[in-house]
Amino acid sequence: MPRPIPIVLSIFALRIVVMSAAAQAPTQQICTGSPIPRGWVITDSAYIIGQCGSGSPIDGYANVQWITDISAMPIGTTVEICAGVPYPVGWVVTAGPVQNIGKCRNWGPPPKFTVQWIKRIS
Repeated sequence: MPRPIPIVLSIFALRIVVMSAAAQAPTQQICTGSPIPRGWVITDSAYIIGQCGSGSPIDGYANVQWITDISAMPIGTTVEICAGVPYPVGWVVTAGPVQNIGKCRNWGPPPKFTVQWIKRIS
C-alpha cells in the first residue's frame, strides 16, 4: 500500500501552498458593500460587533470582509476565496464550493457553501 502515501502527501503539500500564498499577500479588512479594488478578492467575512453598521450575528449578516490582493501572485498559485464572489480574469475555479464552518459567513447558496479555490492560469 505505498501508493496512497504519495497521494496523501501531495494533497497536504497543496494545502500548504494555498495557505502560504494567501498569507504572504496584502490583506485588508473592509465593510461589506465597500468597493473592492481590481485584482483583490474576498477571502473571508464575519460579523463583528460595533463595526460597519447594522446586522446581527444571529441573522447571518456579515458586516466585515477581508480582501486579499492576488494580482501579483504567480501562475499556478491556488487561493481559497469566498464562494460565489467575483475573481479576476486569468483565474479558474479548481475546487468547491464547499462549506467551511467559520469562514466566509453569509456567502453562497444553501446549504451555505462558503469557500472555493481558484488557481491562476495566466
